[in-house]
Amino acid sequence: YSLWLRVVDLTRVPGINGDEAWYGVQMQRVADGQWVWRTPSGTLLSPFFSGVVLTLEAAFGPSYLILRAPAAMAGILCVAAGWWLMRRARDDESAWLFALILAVLPTNLAYARLGWDPSLVTLAALPICYFLWRGRFGAALVAGLVAVWVYPANVFLAPLVAACWLSRWASSKDGRLYRYLWIIPAGLVALALLLWLVPSARGIRLGAVAARLASPGDWGLFALYVAELFSGTTVYQYLVGDQPWQSVAAHDAVAWIVGIAAAFGLWHGWRAGDRKSAPFVAGTAVALVAFYLIVGLRGVQPGTERYALWSIVPICWCATMGLRAWLDLAPRTLRILTCAVALAALLSFQVLYLNDFGAHGGRSHRTFRTAQVEPKLAALDYIRTERPDGSATVFAEDWWCYWPMAYLAANDPGLRVAALPKPLEGQDIMRAASREDSFLVGFAGGPIDRLVTKRGFAWRIHTVTDPAGEPVLHVFKAGGRPE
Repeated sequence: YSLWLRVVDLTRVPGINGDEAWYGVQMQRVADGQWVWRTPSGTLLSPFFSGVVLTLEAAFGPSYLILRAPAAMAGILCVAAGWWLMRRARDDESAWLFALILAVLPTNLAYARLGWDPSLVTLAALPICYFLWRGRFGAALVAGLVAVWVYPANVFLAPLVAACWLSRWASSKDGRLYRYLWIIPAGLVALALLLWLVPSARGIRLGAVAARLASPGDWGLFALYVAELFSGTTVYQYLVGDQPWQSVAAHDAVAWIVGIAAAFGLWHGWRAGDRKSAPFVAGTAVALVAFYLIVGLRGVQPGTERYALWSIVPICWCATMGLRAWLDLAPRTLRILTCAVALAALLSFQVLYLNDFGAHGGRSHRTFRTAQVEPKLAALDYIRTERPDGSATVFAEDWWCYWPMAYLAANDPGLRVAALPKPLEGQDIMRAASREDSFLVGFAGGPIDRLVTKRGFAWRIHTVTDPAGEPVLHVFKAGGRPE
């Protein structure tokens, strides 16, 4: 069921994001011999995601399935790798529990359906946690550097590495851990390199850190947002739209209950003599505190929660250890309860995510709204049937329109997609619409729609509607027949 939720209607639910298609266009440029190494935000382009897109495009050509296939594969591999690594680290019972958690988390399900670098974060964090648990700190550092290359926010796993290493060092009686002292300068060099490679990381202000430290209310909000990252409330609001308060309360309550149960399980295990988990839990807690102080609440709020994805694997690892202790107390009853909660999480994703998109096409950001055929694809298909002599120029309204259409039009020599300048002015649209072979494409209620309706220099000739019949995307043409 979890596998099916990751792949069903993958090419249209949610609607293709401009960020996803940007990766596809860059890989087309790389295939043509151009060098692309940074994303628009200034971070390094990850070869682990883009390389798969490049390979699949070379084999099958551009399609929205190609853009999202690496994320879907990474999501499935994350569950399988989580089971295998936890089995090697602890036992079969822990392995199945860990894999179950990774399989049913709504955030993992949602990000397995989005084709961009953050979708690989949980998979990249797995080997770090495994190597730390096994005490292989050199391997953990290498895995950490790879994880930061996958997505720079993974640098917040550094406190976890430091806590586990310091704990092992303090408990070592023969001094063998001195050979790992090179981790400290290596880690500092890696951090300096990250600050150089990520322009946004240079903007850390000590004043903002101090303000967050002295704000009890924000500490509480941060804890709430972290819980909602696991309950699914965050991704449902970001990708689908606002949820009823009853649904939010129910999902958050389950997340808090599971979290508290795991915490009590960890405490029980610690009292019973299982001290190995203590530095892992402490390191995870310190990492979360550092994340809050440096990034603030915006790092876990809907729309920017991708910056907090690094925390999913270590928190799930800690939760597995805590919940595993409960299974020893009442094995049969708690196994049934665990499976019931897991099934409820999957059904929740089915109803609140897939079914909502199926009924309404989504109610959040315009780029995620969808239809029976993905709206940007549907608009291009219509233009291909209407172009007079086999050639056409499509002027796209914004980032969210331009990149998805530019990606699909790359192999069509008669179709050119151009972006309108920003800020968008009426004369720019009039100039674009005056060309005989030109079409304008914009979202319902967007700048093109408003200006064209107001000034009347082009006709709306086609509208892509969502499953409820509401307009999502319009195609305009000067002198065309109004719909």
